[in-house]
Amino acid sequence: MRIQACGEHDVRAAAGVLGEAFRFDPPMLAAFTGHDDLREVMQALFEVQIRHQYMRDGCVDLAMEGDRVLGVALWARPGRWRLPLARELRFMPQVLRILGPSWRGALAAHRRIESMHPRLPHWYLYALGVAQPGKGVGGALIEHGTKRAGPQACYLEASTPNSARLYARHGFRPVALAPGCSPQTPVCAMWRPALWDEIPADLLAG
Repeated sequence: MRIQACGEHDVRAAAGVLGEAFRFDPPMLAAFTGHDDLREVMQALFEVQIRHQYMRDGCVDLAMEGDRVLGVALWARPGRWRLPLARELRFMPQVLRILGPSWRGALAAHRRIESMHPRLPHWYLYALGVAQPGKGVGGALIEHGTKRAGPQACYLEASTPNSARLYARHGFRPVALAPGCSPQTPVCAMWRPALWDEIPADLLAG
């Protein structure tokens, strides 16, 4: 297995892995109502987000075996996790067509989660999905991303207890329950402290 940056020719396959990984995600099921096949909706949405945001303002990491995409991680660089309004408005009509009848709930959920975002500088892991859980692919992608972040802090929202446990094994700490897509499907906000946050205060004294 190798980890590489996503190229334009990889976008559809990467979005497909994420769409399949999130098709039964509890917050997504709560937000994206009225769809016969949530996988198709999620794949189309992730394809837009990869192209318009994460390939421009972050890093799209692919875990590969030959030509097969095993897993995908979408990271936003510090200070780039929120799209500039002008760019958001440019592709919003496309997003609304994808969301269909669920657009109000989905956008409201997105704004609620945004409101919980830390103000401190950090890398943001927006999405992580793998084709086959339990093979170590997710952990390898997290390790790759946190190594790139170096001494900088990282932040994410875990949507299931299993994913929260995975992130905890890589240094993320739960800090709050965010409202998520509905009161019944909260997400766990998790923070991986910056290196300097770990330095004892007495080491810097004097």
